[in-house]
Amino acid sequence: MERVVVTKKRDIKYTLTYKSVKNINLRIKPDGSVLVSAPHYIDAERIDEFVKSKSDFINSALDKFEKAKVHKSALKQYVSGEIFYFLGNSLELKVIESDENKVYIDQKSLCLLTKNILDLKYKEKIINKWYKEQMIKIYDEIAREVHNKFIKFGVGFPTIKFRKMKTRWGSCQYINKIITLNSVLIQTPKDCIEYVMIHEFCHFIHPNHSKEFYNLLQTVLPNWREEKILLEKYKIIL
Repeated sequence: MERVVVTKKRDIKYTLTYKSVKNINLRIKPDGSVLVSAPHYIDAERIDEFVKSKSDFINSALDKFEKAKVHKSALKQYVSGEIFYFLGNSLELKVIESDENKVYIDQKSLCLLTKNILDLKYKEKIINKWYKEQMIKIYDEIAREVHNKFIKFGVGFPTIKFRKMKTRWGSCQYINKIITLNSVLIQTPKDCIEYVMIHEFCHFIHPNHSKEFYNLLQTVLPNWREEKILLEKYKIIL
């Protein structure tokens, strides 16, 4: 059932599905669709009120997804003014001609010093090299912090790898003791990276998504659901 709730910022269109559930549940997908499931005994007008009460949250999420779509679809030219993401922060690129090749963050800017400010591929290579250096450092730091939580379960420190993946944030080869993280995770907040890392570490003990797996995840990271919801907001960049 398709319904519409009018708010000051936008008309919120949502799909209502009646299910055998106890509460009204709200889900916002990266493509901008708003899904609501509710018990059969709650009338649609009451559900409209529920959606309206969540309008600030919904509008905020929709705004972030719209920005993410632009971020994903726009082909980078590596010129000043373009937006890059790092650990959940939006950084404006500043390209500066220099005798050296260097990338660093200055407040809300990503500064690229380069010998050739006109060569797109050259600038892209420097930026990618910087991102790779950050991944090596940050993923390893987070892995070691997370590993401390799993020593008591007899889990050894695994090999940490990363690569671009189209549909997954991470994977675990529990037999070979390898965790592979999606390289685009470096664009998301550190808490999101930690959540994915903990999720994959849990697979060393439970190589499935059984009830026991989620019980362990809940024990190690009690707020994992909140982190998962936060991560969903960045799914459009995959």
